[in-house]
Amino acid sequence: MSKSKKIETEKLEDGTTIVVRKPLSAKHEKFCIEYCKLLHANLAYCAVYPNSAYNSSFGNSSRLLKKPRIQERIAEIQEKFAATVKQDKNKTVSDLLETAEQARADGRYGDYAKLRDMVIKMCGFYEAEKVDVDIKGFTLNYIKPKKD
Repeated sequence: MSKSKKIETEKLEDGTTIVVRKPLSAKHEKFCIEYCKLLHANLAYCAVYPNSAYNSSFGNSSRLLKKPRIQERIAEIQEKFAATVKQDKNKTVSDLLETAEQARADGRYGDYAKLRDMVIKMCGFYEAEKVDVDIKGFTLNYIKPKKD
């Protein structure tokens, strides 16, 4: 038998009904925080549920990430983080390039290559071009390979 979920609602003064959401459980909140720190759902799940098997964390973390309330909370945390850091993409790219040049000057060529690769990815040079073609009323979406 499936469980039926009771949805709590509240009527406003103007007569409209809104859905009242319960706050996240402590473990779900911690999962959201860990996910934002690690950007890895399985590791975040294992941090919150240390006694769970690593293999089960794949499915369980995926199920958690599909929940709308979890997605909303992760977005809230990321928004707050972005606001506190106050750093935009241009500043980040500039800092990475500066660090890369310092690594090259110090002879750390592996670090230099890695940092340059990060900049290239951030600027979207590896992204394929998405193309929509309309043929007799049907729209075909495909990815056009990049030409070097």
